[in-house]
Amino acid sequence: MKMKVLKLSLVVILLMGLQPVSAQKTYNADAEKSKVTIEGTSNVHDWEMIAENPKSTLELTSESEKEVASVSFEVPVKSMKSGKNRMDKNTYEALKEEDHNKIVFNSTQIENVNGNYYVVGDLNIAGISKKVRIPFKLSKNDNTLNLALAYEINMLDYKVEPPTALFGTIKTGEKVNVKINLIYQ
Repeated sequence: MKMKVLKLSLVVILLMGLQPVSAQKTYNADAEKSKVTIEGTSNVHDWEMIAENPKSTLELTSESEKEVASVSFEVPVKSMKSGKNRMDKNTYEALKEEDHNKIVFNSTQIENVNGNYYVVGDLNIAGISKKVRIPFKLSKNDNTLNLALAYEINMLDYKVEPPTALFGTIKTGEKVNVKINLIYQ
């Protein structure tokens, strides 16, 4: 009986040795050092909002400290600030913040096209989820990783009505540019 157990143990150990090991290294973004900027237009002037406290997780493959395996990202809607209370309130209302208090992205795939990298995944804004493909750059500086990306979003794609003010005389454009610079340690 002991011999059977020993043989079975050796077979299990050998089979485990044949399994590919693909341990991933996980990093969390430093919310204080990371920056998310939303830029838009209106019929009066361009505007900008800064989103505070972004949360993000970055997983790298074990084979290479620069190969991205996955990325997740979320930002609380109420963390987005323009410096103008009325504009902030209109933005939260347009994004349906009471029902959907976060903007969330989860990758499903990473693409390398001739040395250009893209993160593909699901972006959820105001309760509407869309598959998106976003170019990104990853760089390493001492003990930190920097993930930078920029992406244009049409608010109407997410059923978000562009905010207005002063009884509709001030109208924002339907497209916004989102610039994200995440610092991982």
